[in-house]
Amino acid sequence: MVGIDECLYENQMCEGSCTNTLDISNLPYMVNANRTALVGVRVDVIAECTCGARNFTKSETCRTSPCYNGGRCSEGRYALSCSCPSGYNGPRCQQTARSFRGNGWAWYPPLDMCDTSHLSLEFITRKADGMLLYNGPIVPPEPDELLVSGVH
Repeated sequence: MVGIDECLYENQMCEGSCTNTLDISNLPYMVNANRTALVGVRVDVIAECTCGARNFTKSETCRTSPCYNGGRCSEGRYALSCSCPSGYNGPRCQQTARSFRGNGWAWYPPLDMCDTSHLSLEFITRKADGMLLYNGPIVPPEPDELLVSGVH
């Protein structure tokens, strides 16, 4: 079950995006072997025709206190939003300014791909030149491979 992508099977007929979801049963899974019994959680991986990056089926309300660092929650027609205090930002007031002092980097997990996806980013830089984004191999580069990037 681990590492198997159910969306790759040919019988999954999604017209858009497919996402693997875990179905956790309330009934335990028991293996009885004479004097030994093993009890575990029954988990199945199910392919669903949804986009994991935009699957908002779990409704959020301000009662769950989703805003961090003293942010104020307000519920809109389709979603909730947080008004952040000075020094914090992000959808849940969880982010502060990021700075790498010229030689640092951050590595984030990959985004779920959908049939139609949009990503919006804002940058405020202190230097005229530098690399802002890089999408490339996860394995270490060859010793003779070099990436040079400049932004003006």
